[in-house]
Amino acid sequence: MTGGDRGEVTEVINKVSERSVTWQIGDPAIRGNQRRPSDRYFRLGFTVYETKRRHDFVMPRMATRPVILYVENDPDDDFLLRRALKDAGIDVILHLVGSVKAARAYLTGVAPYGDREKFPLPDLLITDMSHDVEGSGLELVRWIRSEPELRHMKILCSTGNDDPEHRKAFELLNVHCYTKSHNMRALVEAIREELAAN
Repeated sequence: MTGGDRGEVTEVINKVSERSVTWQIGDPAIRGNQRRPSDRYFRLGFTVYETKRRHDFVMPRMATRPVILYVENDPDDDFLLRRALKDAGIDVILHLVGSVKAARAYLTGVAPYGDREKFPLPDLLITDMSHDVEGSGLELVRWIRSEPELRHMKILCSTGNDDPEHRKAFELLNVHCYTKSHNMRALVEAIREELAAN
């Protein structure tokens, strides 16, 4: 794993789940991708790593703006959301994927999404309920919630489906659903709230 601006390399000797790390009183707080040089552990996305050396690790450069992964196969909806975010003054990096299969590839770092500097793990994922030949938005969310490194990801649902049973299934997975509209006002305000809580 390469370092940041100085180009240093620090060997990662152990990859541990966040639950297995006990943070000691007085240890520097770890928030997002930020850390201090004396940390033994550091977080990259949703994974906690243990380094061989305590002082020399330099974090790779990551996205400086919030990242949204938008799972949507309708380019019109992509256009509407980007315009609504711009009009609301919400500055984000928005990555569009057109299927559940592509979303899973992005989240797991499978080609063509293996470069985490270019395709960082999202701060927020937005999906539709709709089915495609590779699965549905609900199946995607269930998979995310089952993955230890992804299960706490913030997710919103943007849909034209008003079926209360489908909406309830999303709500049980801690995903709020918003009805698609031409201005996407409700969804944009939800995005603002979710990103502000980071």
